[in-house]
Amino acid sequence: MHAASKSPQARPAPKPLAGKAGPKQTLKPKVRTAKPAPRLPLTGLVLILDPGHGGEDPGAHGVFRGENVWEAPYTFDQAARVKYFAEQRGAKVFTTVACKEAGGHQNWPAEQVLEWKKNCRFTLDGSQVVAGKRGLDRRVRFANQIAKKHRGQKMVFLSLHFDIAGEDSQGAFVIVPKEYKPTIAQRLVNSLNGLASTAPLRVAGRNGQKNIHVLRGQNAVRERVLIELGNFRNEHDNYIIRNYETRNRFAIRIADALQQHLKGGRK
Repeated sequence: MHAASKSPQARPAPKPLAGKAGPKQTLKPKVRTAKPAPRLPLTGLVLILDPGHGGEDPGAHGVFRGENVWEAPYTFDQAARVKYFAEQRGAKVFTTVACKEAGGHQNWPAEQVLEWKKNCRFTLDGSQVVAGKRGLDRRVRFANQIAKKHRGQKMVFLSLHFDIAGEDSQGAFVIVPKEYKPTIAQRLVNSLNGLASTAPLRVAGRNGQKNIHVLRGQNAVRERVLIELGNFRNEHDNYIIRNYETRNRFAIRIADALQQHLKGGRK
């Protein structure tokens, strides 16, 4: 008889090498501290823009090639440009009136007169824009709401217009309240000077200048002015009003003046 063959035995698994267990290591996420955003030149400024007229009130007008050049579409275009450049520099901007159909700024050639759309609403309550004291009161009440909400912050109220005067009258001018001269007024004159042959400051209610409603004492914003950026009846001004590149330069110069104003007020 043959001896029974032995089946191979499985080898035991090797034992792990003896040694001390090390401490458990946990990966801690790296915490990166976000760098604060750089302070922009107009950070801290609250700007209230009041584009003149709107709705059923197209404002003053000039004539170009037999076509009326109305004030309202140009004041709203100018306000949109000032808003853009001010916000780019960090300002918080509000407008007293909004015209959805008017859109933002329009880069049409000077030979093409801006069209006017009448669907404009007061920001205060969404009501249709109207002229006269009833409409002006809504503009001031909205400014006062913003002044109350942002009390303690540097604030400026700018009402933007274009003028009608004698044909020889040319250039922009800044109108201030009868009671005092806001600091921003001279900043605007200095900044616009040369670009628009800026005339000296005018005082509301004096020397034949109307006592402008939005500049009166019921407006709680102390730094409040109205700017007339040109005369429709002057041939040169009529052109620069229609020229979008000039309106762009106006907006940049106004933002420059605001920047100088804010810089002067910071400690």
